Amino acid sequence: MRQPRTQHPSIKSIPGPDDITRVEIPNGVVILARPNFNSPSVTISGYLEVGSLFDSDEKLGLAGFTASA
Repeated sequence: MRQPRTQHPSIKSIPGPDDITRVEIPNGVVILARPNFNSPSVTISGYLEVGSLFDSDEKLGLAGFTASA
């Protein structure tokens, strides 16, 4: 008969989707944070919706203008 698996004593819990915190700051940036108690580090990643595809009607051509400057 197999013995049930036990967690290593230093592992308190494994983060999952329920552990994600979502915060939107006043300038509209959304921050998603999830703790990882097994790693004493911080990882930051992100993306920006940029380029002429995202130009508003009021600022049409601004992305192309700034890219060529």
